[in-house]
Amino acid sequence: MPQSWIDPCRHPTRTRALTPGHGLAVTLTVALVLSWAEPLVSGDDRTVLPQYLPISAQAEIGGTRILLEVARTPEQRARGLMRRPALPAHQGMLFPSPDARPLRMWMKNTLVPLDIVFIYRERIVALVERAPPCAKKPCPVYGPGDQAIDHVLELRAGRIAELGVRLGDPILLRDHPPVPTTRIGPIRTP
Repeated sequence: MPQSWIDPCRHPTRTRALTPGHGLAVTLTVALVLSWAEPLVSGDDRTVLPQYLPISAQAEIGGTRILLEVARTPEQRARGLMRRPALPAHQGMLFPSPDARPLRMWMKNTLVPLDIVFIYRERIVALVERAPPCAKKPCPVYGPGDQAIDHVLELRAGRIAELGVRLGDPILLRDHPPVPTTRIGPIRTP
């Protein structure tokens, strides 16, 4: 028995039978669209699409509020800002550590330079300005050596200088009501 699909263009409640030729056409169309959406990652990596996490926290640095996507799971932390074409000035990604320990970050498959802020107990303990993208291994790693870190914040390149951020500055991290994000930033809700 052939599968059915709804043809919303003709009538939202009617279905049409899929013939064997339809399945092949649909499969080829989907494969073509996916090939345009994201190229393969170089080397031995699998296809990596950019992740857009909901805004769920905010940071206050020198009186400026930054909305944050929070990479909470190991998978989200591993993908980070890979393949993201841009990051808005008012936005960043926060990487909380389940336990304070020395942390290092890299820029593998990141398309744009980023500023990296290393945080311990809501104080800035290390800064990396304009870390360049890395397209292939080995990629340099960034971090403050043996210093314990409980959060890492990635911002658009140049934000550290724009905000006048210095070592030892306080940074307030707070929860934010979840707001979905898109390729152009958070979705504005009334």
